[in-house]
Amino acid sequence: MLDDALLIAVLSIFVATILAALIAGRVRDPCLKQWSGYPVRVALLRGDQIRGRMHDETSGIEFYVDEALAETSGRHSFVLYKEEYGEIVTIVRFLDELTADQRRRRDGALRHAYHPGPLRRGARTARNWLNTLKDAAGDAASVVVKSSGPVGMAGQSGRVSATSATVLGAVGRAYDPLLERHIGSKVILVVGADDDRTEYVGTFREYSGQFLSVVDVDLRDGSQTRTGDVIASRSRAAIRHAAESR
Repeated sequence: MLDDALLIAVLSIFVATILAALIAGRVRDPCLKQWSGYPVRVALLRGDQIRGRMHDETSGIEFYVDEALAETSGRHSFVLYKEEYGEIVTIVRFLDELTADQRRRRDGALRHAYHPGPLRRGARTARNWLNTLKDAAGDAASVVVKSSGPVGMAGQSGRVSATSATVLGAVGRAYDPLLERHIGSKVILVVGADDDRTEYVGTFREYSGQFLSVVDVDLRDGSQTRTGDVIASRSRAAIRHAAESR
């Protein structure tokens, strides 16, 4: 009985690990992938500023810098790996820096997000249900392993739970019903805390396990105010207030 339970646990971990690798290798962050191909400005935690055209992959982001600057510095791009996403404070996209085609593509994506058709609405609902089941599936796997016997199984419990969460969480969207209901509404995004705190008022576009995206924000750039979109790291940002009545 114990040997069978241990074998099942080991096989489950093996299969789940393969699935996690396959899924995670093909799914991009839903906030970042919407900005791929656009010119952006990135503020990093250590104080560095990056300007360039953004290209995202499942393993990270590459920013292609302006050719004139690249010729001077000899550095044509900057690569930020997925494990370094915690260094990102904000990514800003100014609307007046977009080409006419980029502006049309952005506006079209917003229309689809705020007024989705049946297929898009169904796909998002399915992803949200999948993420709702994530923690439950991990806990259930842990309970099954623990109930199978005391010898050699305790160490497997945490790993089964974590692996299950990895597989189901690889869709890249951590479902949050509080955030979900504000998509398409005006909100206040708060980045930082205490004296180092910035508020961005705009329309809530999207969220993932690592990022929050707000669009049509009035941004200070030196002595002028410009309209842009903002992505902020959830490790130091939050949707803190609704900015309109519901």
